[in-house]
Amino acid sequence: MRFSLTIATFLLAAFTNANVVHHEGETCGGFLVDAPVCAPGLVCVRTSLIADLPGICKKPTETKSTKIPSPTRTQQVNGEGGSCGGFVLPPAPICSPGLVCVYENTQIADLPGICRKPAKTTTTTTIAPSKTPEINGVGGRCCGFVVPPAPECSPGLLCNCPPNDSFGVCYDPKATSTKTKTRRTSTKASPTVPTPTSGLGGPCGGMIYPAAVCKPGLVCRYPPPPILDSPGTCVDPKSPTPTFSPIDV
Repeated sequence: MRFSLTIATFLLAAFTNANVVHHEGETCGGFLVDAPVCAPGLVCVRTSLIADLPGICKKPTETKSTKIPSPTRTQQVNGEGGSCGGFVLPPAPICSPGLVCVYENTQIADLPGICRKPAKTTTTTTIAPSKTPEINGVGGRCCGFVVPPAPECSPGLLCNCPPNDSFGVCYDPKATSTKTKTRRTSTKASPTVPTPTSGLGGPCGGMIYPAAVCKPGLVCRYPPPPILDSPGTCVDPKSPTPTFSPIDV
């Protein structure tokens, strides 16, 4: 009779889908159909990390939230040959004083470097050689817009420097001044600048006053393309014709 009553109770509980209420110390939850639940005032405390296993009904305990401070990491200081920098948990290691962090693989920014001694660098100062100015005589060129220093005239000569950037011409001021004496008055004639004459290879023409001319038998040849302000060069008209078309005057 008792056995029949137990089976009937089991079947009744199975078909009614009612959750069994357990008390303190009894099982609760778990991967079961109509898993048992704890009585009012109790909580189901899991004793395993496996979610399918049941827990135990216990009285709730007062829990105090305790804030655990994060540990502070000390920055590692490495010597020569040690690692430095890189994409690591902060703070990244650094090099000892007197060393530098050298990144051998610059294509990957996350890789650390290596602590090494700084390479010795030698500073070399190059002193540009000083150029000696070109000294010319009468009829030679002077001043002009050129790389310093510009050509100069010999001592005792003056440079007839034009207002533009072209070369001037050296002349002798004594040969261009005359003095006329009279009984009562003394007048000084205005100096006249003679037309300079250049030999083979000398300058000729150009935007200067007075422009130099070539000696007889020579011609003034201008390099291409002809620039009106620039002087030419006195050459032999019988000289081989260059690859360009010169302008002979």
